[in-house]
Amino acid sequence: MKTRKVMDDFKYDFKDPDKKYKIDKKLKEISGIHYLGNHEFACVQDEKGDIFIYDVKKEEIVEKIKFAGDGDYEDIEIIGEDAFIIRSDGRLFVVKNFRSENREVKYEQTQLNDRNDVEGLCYDKDRNVLLLACKGQAGINEIFYYTKSIFEFDLDRFELNPEPKFVIDKRELSKRAGKKIDFAPSGVAIHPISKEIYVLGTVGKLLLRLSPKGKFLKAKKLDNDIFKQPEGICFEEDGTLYISNEGRDGKGNILKFNYQENKK
Repeated sequence: MKTRKVMDDFKYDFKDPDKKYKIDKKLKEISGIHYLGNHEFACVQDEKGDIFIYDVKKEEIVEKIKFAGDGDYEDIEIIGEDAFIIRSDGRLFVVKNFRSENREVKYEQTQLNDRNDVEGLCYDKDRNVLLLACKGQAGINEIFYYTKSIFEFDLDRFELNPEPKFVIDKRELSKRAGKKIDFAPSGVAIHPISKEIYVLGTVGKLLLRLSPKGKFLKAKKLDNDIFKQPEGICFEEDGTLYISNEGRDGKGNILKFNYQENKK
């Protein structure tokens, strides 16, 4: 009973998505999403330096915005009129006025690199920082075998804090679950109501909840049949949750889960 409580305490019904949106085959490798409103998502995929605006109601790409050449682009965050995209080698792209003809692209190569394998990006508006979740090596110059790290990029100073902001210890996950757990982040997002940090992992098929200070709270095992390859995660302001899955042998999708605020 204790293990079940640890693994199931979420206010979403992950067994039954409220909506399942099919996505264009060009987004088969979808790796990051941001909900723009009015049925539109800003998306990136693993191989192309493009921002795709996908309308889930029309089931089509309505705009494609070039910002760089081919590369391993893993996640996207929109802040105001600007788009932030992270590449797996730690390069952070900023597309100013991304939907304007007068857009401007710049980038910052952080201390992170391809050994860190950055996979997740989200915005903490209360502190004006970006969180960068790493699938690979947990430290910049050190290897920590049992942990995964989330770093903080300060937008006021426009620089990365070289020390991990939050650390996920796989030994703790295993102890709480009562069995050996493997985990590596593929996406990260901050819940707009609880301010908890949600960390998604294709490796391990888990969704973690961390406190705003990074303390591990709960973990949810995701169903393989529903979550083929979960890579992207984002929220609406009312707590509605979206998770995107890469296509593997078929088309990818975006799953919608309504927030059940009063769920015990």
